[in-house]
Amino acid sequence: MLTQKLLNTDWKKVLTLETEKDYFAQLQNFVLDAYAEKTVFPPQHQIFEAFMLCSLHNTKVVILGQDPYHDRLVRLGILVWILH
Repeated sequence: MLTQKLLNTDWKKVLTLETEKDYFAQLQNFVLDAYAEKTVFPPQHQIFEAFMLCSLHNTKVVILGQDPYHDRLVRLGILVWILH
């Protein structure tokens, strides 16, 4: 499941209600199908990586968006954060 990483974070309590809704299950299935059929970034194991790196307690603002990955080596799934 895509949300497995959330279970080990302090975000779990806040996001659990959303992840249990029907729309989220549909979205998760859509994303999993895309991974099975296409090249998708970031790699599946890095989905929700930001929640592992930034605790809810220390978060002041969350900006949702789409990273414009220009290279396979820079896709992290974390807005405006690249390796190089």
